[in-house]
Amino acid sequence: MDAAPAPAPAEPARYRLEPEVSVVIGRVAMREERGPPGFGESPDDPVVRVPVLQLDAPIEVEDGATTRRVDALQLAGSGASGLAPGCRRVRGTLFPAETGHHYTEVLIQVADSAPSDACTRANDDAASCLAGDFGAAWPAFRDALARRDCAALVAHARLPLAAPGLLDDDPVQTLDRAALLAACPAWLDADAGLPRDWRPLADYAASPDSAAPDWRIAPGVDDQARIGALEFARESGCWRWTAYYRQ
Repeated sequence: MDAAPAPAPAEPARYRLEPEVSVVIGRVAMREERGPPGFGESPDDPVVRVPVLQLDAPIEVEDGATTRRVDALQLAGSGASGLAPGCRRVRGTLFPAETGHHYTEVLIQVADSAPSDACTRANDDAASCLAGDFGAAWPAFRDALARRDCAALVAHARLPLAAPGLLDDDPVQTLDRAALLAACPAWLDADAGLPRDWRPLADYAASPDSAAPDWRIAPGVDDQARIGALEFARESGCWRWTAYYRQ
């Protein structure tokens, strides 16, 4: 008997920008950013703590003739103050990023919110949080890189993930979950971005050289890490892959 065809993936829910009221579900987390995006993000920039709703599933947001696919929404307005991390149902109006202090492509002006149990169990699994200092979290990232396990890497990514170029005037790409899964295999075969001879990222991760790398971006900075082309940050106690510098 022929096997039944696999079900088609569900289409993302579709929303519209203000003034419509939208209801979304996801996990509240605090991101730590250094200065407005695109302005250099120097270790000397002040740290900005930004409340973000990491959506349980991507959504599509209509903006006139344009449709944006987003995985995360920065929380804005007085309704965003003091929200505890965790799964929440948020009601509010969606609006596009307009200033350097808007860190996601689309934001939500929070009218009200409530705890929810509708997030996937994968997001509630404590094992999905890579806690501690980066030295404790790196082995899990290293193992996923060496195994070429893009799904595991994306599970620990902050979405959308930033992909700057090597030059200051190179455009910064932002990738949602689907785009990141598509780009990841080629990145694993690209140069690791280390100050040495050309070497594929996956090969570096599988070598003894990657066991205890120098990850600090500056003395005394413990909440951010960079290893070659990869950048990480600790958010709400968990380490996330936040950027890939295109080689």
